Amino acid sequence: MAGKKEETDPRRDRTRRMQTPGQTDSDASRQNDAEHQRARCLSDIEQFYANVKEVKRTAENAHILDLAAQYCEDTKYFLEKKDYVTAFGAINYAHGLIDAFRKAKGEK
Repeated sequence: MAGKKEETDPRRDRTRRMQTPGQTDSDASRQNDAEHQRARCLSDIEQFYANVKEVKRTAENAHILDLAAQYCEDTKYFLEKKDYVTAFGAINYAHGLIDAFRKAKGEK
């Protein structure tokens, strides 16, 4: 197919632009992925604090709220260690505790 212009993947172009000299496509892709994962976890932490404010603390739910807060703090610890998979799991568990309690109580 002479004369046909080779199509490029725009995602690949973005990755290539973010590379530093000597960095491979694979290195840049991992860096972008790590930055995305970190940003996602930070966003989920903010959402957690917004959601937990909506739950009235009672003697019945204090333990669950404390556990959820501890998982949120664990998320921050794992972010510092750049263990984004564990951080993401911890913040999702924190959200799940709050959501399960709210659902059991008929809240939205």
